[in-house]
Amino acid sequence: MKAVSVEHSAGEASVKAIAAGCDTVLLCNSTTDEQWTAIETVIRAVERGEIAQKRVDDAWRRQRLVKERFAALPPAAPSGLDVIGSEPHRAVARDMAAWV
Repeated sequence: MKAVSVEHSAGEASVKAIAAGCDTVLLCNSTTDEQWTAIETVIRAVERGEIAQKRVDDAWRRQRLVKERFAALPPAAPSGLDVIGSEPHRAVARDMAAWV
């Protein structure tokens, strides 16, 4: 988010997010160099003990389990554009609108 990137580098924000409990960090609109720097910043934070190694290991395990779960599913047949605006889609839209 722009509000975060104004105050923190991608690396600092990544460290804070992981320390706060996020298992993954999305770096949108960043360069490859910025992404590598963020990864290195997280690695250094683990090495300094700012983020516990167990925290990273637990996040890695959860991500692996999700990947294994969904990789085991048979591929879904692609939906055609004719489903757009169908009753099931309108029902989801109504449910989402009720959350606001």
